[in-house]
Amino acid sequence: MSRSSTLSRVLVQSNVLHILLAHALSTEKEEIMGMLMGDWITEGSTEIARVDGVSLLTRSEKRKDRVEIGPEQLTMAAIEAEEISKATGKTTRVIGWYHSHPHITVFPSHVDLRTQLSQQLMDSRFIGMIVSCFNKDSELSNKIQVTCFQSRPDDGGPCQHIKLPFSVLNENPLDSLTLPKLLEIPERIFDEQRQSFYKSIPISATSTTANTSVPARKESTSKGTKGSRFFSLSPTRAFSFSSSSSKDLEGDTVMSPVDDISSGEQASKRSKSDRGSMDDIPADELNTKMINHKAMSLPDRMTLIRNSGVYVQSLSSLVDNLVGPTLQMLVDREQYNQSMLEALQAQKQALMYQLKSPGFVGGDKDLVDFSEL
Repeated sequence: MSRSSTLSRVLVQSNVLHILLAHALSTEKEEIMGMLMGDWITEGSTEIARVDGVSLLTRSEKRKDRVEIGPEQLTMAAIEAEEISKATGKTTRVIGWYHSHPHITVFPSHVDLRTQLSQQLMDSRFIGMIVSCFNKDSELSNKIQVTCFQSRPDDGGPCQHIKLPFSVLNENPLDSLTLPKLLEIPERIFDEQRQSFYKSIPISATSTTANTSVPARKESTSKGTKGSRFFSLSPTRAFSFSSSSSKDLEGDTVMSPVDDISSGEQASKRSKSDRGSMDDIPADELNTKMINHKAMSLPDRMTLIRNSGVYVQSLSSLVDNLVGPTLQMLVDREQYNQSMLEALQAQKQALMYQLKSPGFVGGDKDLVDFSEL
């Protein structure tokens, strides 16, 4: 049942915000999405949402104006939160979701608000975050804006936008959970790009190597489509978070309709995927596929060349977009270590002064000067 909303503000750890920004900046042409993990803290008569981590999810569909994740990805996020709770001894749960708005404003659309409201029906404290990036202003400077929001119903009208104040907690910028999560971003996106590229290869052009029992993949082209396809995207999944955006709708978010794949086939595919992703093609099948150029027609070859170029460009862009945030995190870590070193040196000097003071029991004759160490 839904609880009465008493949420007053949001606290976000600095390392979590760094991951959010790195994830949003990893691609300029596609939206990204993930789940927020943490807990709610009681403060008097109100509650505070504290965001301690994120769950990176594999997108089942990714476009410049739309992003979707499968329903099992939400389950995997909840399982990940439980594992963190066991490892750290601190209660961790899924408390919200986030997505990016590349090239558009940070404000949620009416569809964003409806999706947010549907999640608040399960828990009124559920929050949403939006990262607006690659959005140039009149001075041609890139702006990065972040907002936290909720929504509430309005009788006879669209959902109302509730802007939540949030603060950033300056903590260790490279703790045990931050660096692995940051390094997981390119791994996830690479996996998505590899899957999309493989799906664009015509079935007639692939052949399974000898001594393998991997079944041939069924062609998933739409009706009326034959031969090769341009670099395609994963199919829509059932009952999943999804966000679509345009300049008119300012970032619409909708729920995915049920696709044509049966639940039995989906369960079979999920059991073969790694990290709980919605990969339609298992890694072992990818490793046993070879492209037979002789069996391809000229249009298929041209399409494959085009798709290969797009694939390489996407991977190069991924590297470029993630080098900056990674280096910045290392710089933050260096600054953090330097500040800790200065604090320890100050404590050392204070202790030496205390030991050498006249009121110290034992006098000065037995003291060793560590100032030169």
